[in-house]
Amino acid sequence: MKFQGKELLTLLECIHLKGLIEECLLVIKNETGTVEAIDMGNSMYVYSTGPVPGLEDMVVGIPNLGVLCNFLETAAEETITCTIKDRRFKLRRKSRGSVELTLMEKDMVPTSVKQKGSKEKLESNTKYKHHLTKRFCEDFLYYASLIGSKGVLWQISGGKISVGSKKEDNQRFFLPAGSVSSKEEFSIEVYTQYLVPIFRYLIKEIEKEKLSVLRMGSDSPLVITVADNVLWALTPVAI
Repeated sequence: MKFQGKELLTLLECIHLKGLIEECLLVIKNETGTVEAIDMGNSMYVYSTGPVPGLEDMVVGIPNLGVLCNFLETAAEETITCTIKDRRFKLRRKSRGSVELTLMEKDMVPTSVKQKGSKEKLESNTKYKHHLTKRFCEDFLYYASLIGSKGVLWQISGGKISVGSKKEDNQRFFLPAGSVSSKEEFSIEVYTQYLVPIFRYLIKEIEKEKLSVLRMGSDSPLVITVADNVLWALTPVAI
């Protein structure tokens, strides 16, 4: 099988997020890849789908996304030859070496999602939507690094969406996100460690003119989507 490195990288890098998830169940059908995963802390669900021309139908457990993503990033513009034999996943660059991964048993991937339809349910439960801009993402990353809060509070109040620190934090920040048609008032606290790599990823996608949307609901996790290809859902911080 032969495929372009950037195609599989695009599918997987939003799952890995520089180390948040290290294993996943990769499903290829009709040259389209799909991954659904939950991190080991049960704080983030992620869905990713996209074309991977050249790859045959398969369902495989990827054991080390960090190794695979780093390899694909280096070979993003190259055609990669891959083979699977005796659970050995071998990827070879033309005249530039290869890597091999021992695939996991499909039923032994700890991050795999058993329940189908999670993406659709999450989208339907988020009533309020707001388009994210590159400037907002950059401002959030600045304040997140400046203050260093463990968790941040997303709020809808007075028809406005905002994110910031909790009132009881010793150091606080506040960042308005925009307006929303809502008479409801509610808030969702989520872990900063998940939002930072997501927003770094979003900046690159927004630069490619891909629509990035924040989705909120009073009884829903915080949901962020990129076009129709990527969805993250962040569960509220446990009190």
